[in-house]
Amino acid sequence: MNSKNIQDLLTEYGEYFAEKDLPIIEELLMKCDNVLEAKNIIKAAGLKKPSTIQKLSIFGGWWGIDRFMVGDVDLGIVKLISFGGLGILNLFDIFYLKKRVQNDNLVTANVHLDPRDLTEEEIKDIREKLRRR
Repeated sequence: MNSKNIQDLLTEYGEYFAEKDLPIIEELLMKCDNVLEAKNIIKAAGLKKPSTIQKLSIFGGWWGIDRFMVGDVDLGIVKLISFGGLGILNLFDIFYLKKRVQNDNLVTANVHLDPRDLTEEEIKDIREKLRRR
């Protein structure tokens, strides 16, 4: 795939990732054979839009909707029962969840775009490296 195609894909899907992670995504996209394949892989990966999750935190975080959307059912239930952790947990999530979704999207893209088959242990290692950054 040429750099023009990669830049087009980054323009289209760049909002799903942190700015500092775009070179990693660019490197992963270079491994794809063509644009259509890369686009289909990204669509099938089920990436979440960080800005949407942040809006959910602002407007529906009191009821835990944001946590349910990112897969944190336990904390979603806690927020639901405690009305957003009495606002404290909700305030934290407004700022935290966007970064978390970007990191989760990076891991998901890495798993789906990397042509080699990753084991569960390798996926855990990728997640751990991202947490340390």
